[in-house]
Amino acid sequence: MGAIKSNLRAAGYQPEQVDTILLTHLHPDHACGVSDQGKAAFPNATVYASKADGDYWLSKEVALKAPKDAQPMFKMVQDAVAPYAEQGKLKLYSPGEQLLPGLEVIATPGHTPGHTSYLFSSGGQKLLLWGDIVHSHSLQFAEPEVAVDFDTDSKQAIATRQKVFADAAKNKLWVGGAHLPFPGLGHVRVEGKGYAWVPVEYAPVVKGEKKP
Repeated sequence: MGAIKSNLRAAGYQPEQVDTILLTHLHPDHACGVSDQGKAAFPNATVYASKADGDYWLSKEVALKAPKDAQPMFKMVQDAVAPYAEQGKLKLYSPGEQLLPGLEVIATPGHTPGHTSYLFSSGGQKLLLWGDIVHSHSLQFAEPEVAVDFDTDSKQAIATRQKVFADAAKNKLWVGGAHLPFPGLGHVRVEGKGYAWVPVEYAPVVKGEKKP
């Protein structure tokens, strides 16, 4: 949404330091931040996305067959990744490929044909970055069977969400996702016939403050 580079700098990093970008899917609100006015926003980065999503969103033929109101989304995404594709830095991966050490690529289709989540393991802990498994936290945790219009395949999206919720709760995974309340990190727990979102406790760190 236009703030990724300024937020990155505020965290102490420069866009030139980014060497790898993992896209969960190719919807504009998740992919268009990789470019800036037609140029690569991260000039030293390779962009990764699933082949299934690439075959859909980057296809001129699929775009022409899409409803008129959806066609601008295709163009936005195609334009966003074009600077990387031109430099050979757009990599479309297939299921089972190993992209990085400590990273497991998990197919979570439904929201888009190739929607993917990423499970990072380090120091005995695991963090699942699940993309758009949830859009309405106030509703879909309690009722995972509720879908949204943006899903390419609602039935598949529901089945995927139910499985991801069950795995996250069972394995006590740290979860990071879009469309969740700030800071977008927490856990999933079983609650009643559904689930609940348990956000991480978040507070600013005061310089010199001692933890109890």
